[in-house]
Amino acid sequence: MKKYNIYCDESSINNKNLLFMWIWAIQVEREYKNIVLKNLKELKKQYNYNIEIKWRKVSPKTKDFYLSLVNFFFDNNLSFYSILINKEKLNLKDYHNNDEELAFYKYYYFLMKNRFISWNDYYLYLDHRIKKDKDRIKKMSEFFEYESQLRQENFNIKHIWEYDSNIHLLIQLADFFIWAVCYQNNDLNNSETKKEILNLIIQRLWKNDLKFASNLHDEKFNIFKIKLK
Repeated sequence: MKKYNIYCDESSINNKNLLFMWIWAIQVEREYKNIVLKNLKELKKQYNYNIEIKWRKVSPKTKDFYLSLVNFFFDNNLSFYSILINKEKLNLKDYHNNDEELAFYKYYYFLMKNRFISWNDYYLYLDHRIKKDKDRIKKMSEFFEYESQLRQENFNIKHIWEYDSNIHLLIQLADFFIWAVCYQNNDLNNSETKKEILNLIIQRLWKNDLKFASNLHDEKFNIFKIKLK
């Protein structure tokens, strides 16, 4: 049995200029979390990088740090996965009771449920959101429990709650990767430095670009492109 921490957030949900929205998570074995965080802090110190890790902070001045950050992710015990939703095809009326918040938490559930493995324990840390329904987290936890029973797999959600994502380095790291994916999937192309960072990610993944859809069981870097009618 293993124990995992999973840190979750979202991007582009309210941005009217971008076609896709994303929900994503980064996973680390609980016993390695402190080691990974210590090494990440040392990497920041090495490059004298004292600000928040963000895709929009990529520049010629910070390029070397972000290239090392990409290698740090691929060389450490970390997994990244995300779900992409085409906002133009998000049929709230027919499938989500005309409730955008309900749709959001449904896709959170779809992202997470296939990542859970029998006999493992999971600790989920979600970005805090202002909600109309204050029981959303409790209900989602109940659905995870039902999923475990349905699949007859005894994975355990030991903890699920909301926190401020801005203060956690692993959430910042995942935010950096999701915006890299978002940047390419929305066909943005305004920075040679960002293209260099993208090329390194693509090279480490052995892919042609970041517009691919992953297989279900791709563990290191998974992009789930949900098909909507």
